[in-house]
Amino acid sequence: MLICFLLPSFAFRADSFQGQEPHRIVNNRFYEQHLLSQSDSWSDFLSDYDSWDARFDSNSGFPLRAWGKGIAMGEVSSTHLTGELLGFLSNHSELFHPKSLGELQVNHGRAGIYAHLEQHVSLKEPVLDSQGRKIEQASVWRAGVDLFLKEVDGEAKLTMFGVELYPELFHQELVVTLSAQEAIEIATREGWAPFSEHYDVKERLVVLPIVEAGGLQLKLAWEIKSKTKNPVGHWVAFVDAVQGDLFHIFNEVRFLEGSLFAEHDTRTVDGDRSVSALRNLRIPAEEGTVHTDELGGFSFLGDLQEDVLLRGIRTRVFNASGDELVLELNGGEQVWVAEELSEDTATQEELIAELDQYVFQTYIYDWADIYAPHVVSSWPRTDVNVNLNDVCNAYFDGELNFYKSGEGCNNTGRIADVSYHEWGHGFHYYNLVSGVYDGTMSEGIADVVAFLQTEDHRISPYFTTSGDAIRNVSRNRVYPDDVVNEVHTDGLIFGGAVWDLWDAMDEKYTAELGEEEGLIESKEQLQHLFVKAMESGPELVTSYEAFLFADDDNADLSDGTPHLCELVDAFGEHGLGPKGQEGFYSLSHEPIGPQLEGTSYTITANLQQNAADCIDAQIAGAAIYFSTDDGLNWSTQQLSITDDVLQGNIPEQSSHQSVLYYLELKDTEGRISRLPEGGIINPFQFYIGEREEIFCTDFEEWSEGFTHDLLAGQQQEGADDWMWGTPIGYGGDPDSAYSGIYVWGNDLGGEINGESYNGEYQNDKHNRLSSPFYDTSGYDRLVIEFKRWLQVEDGYYDQAQIYINSDLAWTNHESRSEIGDEHHKDEQWMTHVLLTEGHSEIQVSWDIVSDAGLTMGGWNIDDFCIYGVSLPKEKVKKPDEKGCSHIAFEQSKHYLGFFVMLFLYYRRR
Repeated sequence: MLICFLLPSFAFRADSFQGQEPHRIVNNRFYEQHLLSQSDSWSDFLSDYDSWDARFDSNSGFPLRAWGKGIAMGEVSSTHLTGELLGFLSNHSELFHPKSLGELQVNHGRAGIYAHLEQHVSLKEPVLDSQGRKIEQASVWRAGVDLFLKEVDGEAKLTMFGVELYPELFHQELVVTLSAQEAIEIATREGWAPFSEHYDVKERLVVLPIVEAGGLQLKLAWEIKSKTKNPVGHWVAFVDAVQGDLFHIFNEVRFLEGSLFAEHDTRTVDGDRSVSALRNLRIPAEEGTVHTDELGGFSFLGDLQEDVLLRGIRTRVFNASGDELVLELNGGEQVWVAEELSEDTATQEELIAELDQYVFQTYIYDWADIYAPHVVSSWPRTDVNVNLNDVCNAYFDGELNFYKSGEGCNNTGRIADVSYHEWGHGFHYYNLVSGVYDGTMSEGIADVVAFLQTEDHRISPYFTTSGDAIRNVSRNRVYPDDVVNEVHTDGLIFGGAVWDLWDAMDEKYTAELGEEEGLIESKEQLQHLFVKAMESGPELVTSYEAFLFADDDNADLSDGTPHLCELVDAFGEHGLGPKGQEGFYSLSHEPIGPQLEGTSYTITANLQQNAADCIDAQIAGAAIYFSTDDGLNWSTQQLSITDDVLQGNIPEQSSHQSVLYYLELKDTEGRISRLPEGGIINPFQFYIGEREEIFCTDFEEWSEGFTHDLLAGQQQEGADDWMWGTPIGYGGDPDSAYSGIYVWGNDLGGEINGESYNGEYQNDKHNRLSSPFYDTSGYDRLVIEFKRWLQVEDGYYDQAQIYINSDLAWTNHESRSEIGDEHHKDEQWMTHVLLTEGHSEIQVSWDIVSDAGLTMGGWNIDDFCIYGVSLPKEKVKKPDEKGCSHIAFEQSKHYLGFFVMLFLYYRRR
């Protein structure tokens, strides 16, 4: 849905509160995707439209995005489409749940037609807003159904849709106990600017899906929006509509600090100057207003009616620090040079900022006239304020605002990248036809706008006098592993994907057209595609699909798009799209459980080829690797492949041991795909043999007597980060327990006691989780089994360890110093089996020992069990064990023979 009631503000600044919109991580793990694709509602849809594919939301089970061959919807008028689309949703009600949705909104854009229905929840009793108007239902934050259509020969065809619904709310009636006015008072009094005057205050009732330490919570809240001038803020606060707590707030003015280095004299503060025409400048002449031409030329009769200021068709520049720059026209060629206008150094810098911004904004509107003329129509002129009385800052709030130099920062009005970036936020807003104005995406989009002008992967060189670039989009930040919940940093994931897409398109077109013409065509295609893709208002997790939809040229996504392979590759490098977290081949396998002796063990896996048209290779074969000696030696069995199903057997093994195994697929180009991806580092495991349960827990009851400690490292907030709760997908963690709701784990993420946790263990710490002691007397052997989801750095640096009593029983894989990147990264819940000889009692402990470098998600533990094994006597005293019983038995045979012979001898006598 297009949000248009409040224009957000985006800024550069180091020391101001910003926050981030509520969001949650959406993972794309194939083994979960395969299970969700078997749902009845999706199967029913495929029975009508078998060429469609989907990526599912693992939390809700609905298709986050689905796409395929266009489904005819008739004529393109909004009235006609409304009826057709509502009928389509009704025909597939188990997939779309239309009764939970609000009014259908249809918007026509340049790349397609967009329809949206918002998820609503009824109130048990109506309430009044601050203006006395009745409210009978609440909107669910960024939830609903989105439909994407292409127009072909005057007919609309549905080629993509998304279902973001929360089924927990389908049959609820919510109760509000806090009035709108009370919520406004709480938001403004307890928020970030309690002593400032808040104006343009608006409220609405929403259900907010928010991630906390206990998992995903659906809270009924008043969303309060307001503005303040000091500090500069466009505040969005959420106040619990039942409890009255202010539980989330963010500022739509976005801040950051950075550094900059100049390579072009028209780009930054490097001492070089260039002379550029002041085009389209307004001149208030006696005969009427005239404007300078493309070369800065002008001609008029009579006298000036007022001063000539930096006011033009495309931009108006205002000096917030003092007097405006007045241009005195003398006729002939005039070049305005700041040093010639003032002898004061500070004033000179302010004058340069005014002139620079006029030129920079002229340049960016030249670009927009070609690639986004509709944005120019909606936003024909910028108002630019330079030399504001602060430092290290620039922001967009409908106007562009730039700050003075000081405290190590240059005057931001003198920096082209900052000018383009801030204008890019306005482009994002005015380019929207559908979707949402998302803060993370806006930062990424603004960076793309900047690097399309500079053709440099470094964003804003020389922001500060130290000279480094403020950001670098060429570095491969990956979703969701590198999400840090800071909009500028997270926006680099999208910016990097578009930068890599540019590289991929360069390669495509230079191969087809030659270098010079190919590079020109590549950039031309990219810029048009970028503008069209962003009109759908995607969030980061759906940005690949936005490009895919915009790239479609025949209303049939089942047959690919002109740049499909480039899109798959570029976005895949950043964890987005079908290749994102899996590669070209995706394997899924439900690990086998405990087995009995006397049979072989059948292994079945499912294969999906992602973007098969983009690789020139065939599958060469598949195999299963297994080990019965804790990975010291590995054996191999081939797997058959039939209709994307892999199947084979592990041969029969002896009882009372565990088996490790992993799957491997190869293609004719030498590509290898493994499951688990780490192969020998984190294989699947199962136990063979009978056993008797001693103790089991799924951790649904508080703690079960488990304790945890910080054994080494500085004591600070979160140092001992063992938590009992629900994982939420941060730091590579799962987004749900294996069973039930609760697990034990390192830093489960979310907000806890007012502190934000990122899901990763801390540096230079040694933590331990310990079970109670359990009575295990009377058994010959013990089997310890639990579900594990572990993410830990290579054991050369960080160690994940398991102790039984005081003995080390397991530790993660360790490489060598010259390697150091063979990390243990589980991507699904795994069975972990430990075998030990009998003890009268045992305690199990899990440790994390970290160094000063890379950190990851650590342990997640669920469904912990201890089993006892009673071996038959011949198993306890086997002849080949050569122990005491063996020696005694061998000796007794000799003595027995001697006495028998002696007895017979005397008997015969």
